[in-house]
Amino acid sequence: MHPAPRWSLPAAPPPRLAAVARARSVLLAAAALVPALVHLRDGALPGDWPFLAGGVEVLLGRSGTAPLDLYAASPATQIGPLPLLVAAPLVLLPAPVGPALLVALLALCLPACCALLEGSARAALGDSPWVPCATLAGGLFAAVYWWRVAAEYAHPEDVLVAVALCAALRHLAHGRAGAAAVLLGLAASGKPWAVGLVPLAAAVPGGGAPRWRCAAAAALVALLPWLPFLLGSPDTLGALGGFRVDVWHTSPLGLLGVPAGPVPGWVRPAQFAAAGLTCALAVARGRWELGAVGAIAARLALEPQAWDYYFATLVVAALAADVLRRRHRGPWLTIAAVVVLHDARWLADGVAVVAALQALPLVVVLALLVPGGSGRRAVAPC
Repeated sequence: MHPAPRWSLPAAPPPRLAAVARARSVLLAAAALVPALVHLRDGALPGDWPFLAGGVEVLLGRSGTAPLDLYAASPATQIGPLPLLVAAPLVLLPAPVGPALLVALLALCLPACCALLEGSARAALGDSPWVPCATLAGGLFAAVYWWRVAAEYAHPEDVLVAVALCAALRHLAHGRAGAAAVLLGLAASGKPWAVGLVPLAAAVPGGGAPRWRCAAAAALVALLPWLPFLLGSPDTLGALGGFRVDVWHTSPLGLLGVPAGPVPGWVRPAQFAAAGLTCALAVARGRWELGAVGAIAARLALEPQAWDYYFATLVVAALAADVLRRRHRGPWLTIAAVVVLHDARWLADGVAVVAALQALPLVVVLALLVPGGSGRRAVAPC
């Protein structure tokens, strides 16, 4: 149990605010959809459309590369097989119809995530008239970054990670650990960094011993979609392991003394391990609501680059922490994440300051976990 807050909001929001909050689905859909479609107004294709389209072509056997050789031949794809299959029908449509439909659907996943998180909060904490207001406010702040992942780069794999995470949290809130484990595993299968979310499958909302076997099940689910490629094309693992991006001079890695240039081989394993351990720490201490934002913050703290769409999933995870942490509190983590990563980071003067601001969310999460205690010890089945 969390200690009672020193202050609390009134029992219910003012009538006008409540009326606005009742229209949250429409407002959030507009906030996500309008900037995304405006980005495509001149017929521009999303920045990473060639990777998506190329991967789909190979996977469907429409190129000179065998489907199972996709990652061995093009390790830069960095998109799991399941997101490619999900996006395939839209990728095969002619431009600009396919890209526009994909962008619109990805944009509308933000209000879907907010609805799932609101349902999780109601299941975990009970009804509160302030939950719709927090969802609306947090979702509007999340929209600041969402159009980038939906339209500027059009990354279905990152969006699917966010949706699967929010759906998994709702299953966890209802005590359906098995379904949550499957969803978290599928999320990790689509985007490598999402392996850090796998320990969240062990969470027991309301107290109880972590169900680490559920996390193991999630890890197995994450591996399954890759098995055909790993077994059918022996060069896949080596190609993926040998792929290197360049370290930006504004990356937090610079604070650790890593120079600009190809990323050292130890970075990715350390990044995934840090994400998983941070999430596992949150689960072990009974602070499951901080697991996702902790994992993604750890990923960003060791990220060699800093594309804007990286921060969209962090803001959604921050909103999850806000609505699940306790009732009668605003989306302060969400707002802080946007202010730090969008405003302060771009206004900062100095490379070291920019890098430190990208690592700051991890420091905040770890500070929140220090006083956190573990929940009640009651074993629940996976």
